[in-house]
Amino acid sequence: MRKIIKKQKLAAVLLSIGLAAALSGCRAEAAKDSGTAAEASASQETVSNTAPDTEVASELEETKNAEPLPSKKDDFFEAVNGALLSDWEIAADESYVSQISKMQNRTNEQMASVLQTAAKNEASEKGSDENNIRALYLTGMDQEGRNAGGYGQLLTEYLESIDSAESINELMRVCLRFDRDYGLYSIAGLTYGTDMADSSQKILFLASGDPGLPKEIWFSEDPANQSIVQYFHEFLKDLCIAGGYSEEKADEAVEQTAAIMKTLAENSLSCLISLRQGELKYFYPNYEDYYYLPLEDQAVHKSVGEYVDRSARKKATARTCYTRSCGLFLPQFSPLWKPALKEDYSASLSYTPYKEELFSKPEIS
Repeated sequence: MRKIIKKQKLAAVLLSIGLAAALSGCRAEAAKDSGTAAEASASQETVSNTAPDTEVASELEETKNAEPLPSKKDDFFEAVNGALLSDWEIAADESYVSQISKMQNRTNEQMASVLQTAAKNEASEKGSDENNIRALYLTGMDQEGRNAGGYGQLLTEYLESIDSAESINELMRVCLRFDRDYGLYSIAGLTYGTDMADSSQKILFLASGDPGLPKEIWFSEDPANQSIVQYFHEFLKDLCIAGGYSEEKADEAVEQTAAIMKTLAENSLSCLISLRQGELKYFYPNYEDYYYLPLEDQAVHKSVGEYVDRSARKKATARTCYTRSCGLFLPQFSPLWKPALKEDYSASLSYTPYKEELFSKPEIS
């Protein structure tokens, strides 16, 4: 009996070992298959991730080779803007680059795509926006047709009137008449716009012609300024040649244009403005929301002033609701630029912090 039981136990043990071996074999095979699949997947992923991407590779290489940026303590501007500026490149046909110019370039590309798509659609409905865009674009690109048509009746009349003018007064009348009727002017024109001193009023502005260069450069005997004049002549000539003029016609046009510009510059008014160095006050308009701190000689908002001891604060008035600022300031007879600061509350003359950008031409986008 014991032998039978032992045989049964032995059979059960052998069966268990066999099942275990079989299961282990299955798991090993499955693991092997899984490993093979994982290797294949990893290989594919590696191939995918290492696919040639020249742009990314170039950026990584540039980043690796780029010089480390200075600390904000040593050079704050370079630390903050260095990485961005190193990625920007001024195109050969442009004089500068900025966020606005980059955005303008993208907009121009999108507009060019829209125009070219519309121009290719010959089946567009006549009178539709797309058809009108197509007609305008094809007309503008038809150089032979434009050359054959000349300046057109309107501009031809304008130019003939200018050429036939026998006096400055007659020339001015021609310019003002065409400015009034057609919005075209060269030497002088009139524009209707908002009064800077009172935005509720409209006034008439006299728009003068462009002298090209300042009077101080046109008539200077300094060699550096004379070089600027020479470069400007060459620039005007390049513009004429780009517009289709011959060398001879371009020289003639530059001579006439430069003569007019020098006349305009000679008769222009130069204004000398004295800057102010020192301390001024900026008066907050809503004085009810401020406390005046006599010991500090300035006003603070009530949200901050409520933490100041009552004995060291008082309600601000229109005359005491100010903060003080030191620096270099430009005088202005009306608050053309902001912030507008004053010596005291009743002063009629205001000032604004001086920056070179105040006198630069605005960027047109």
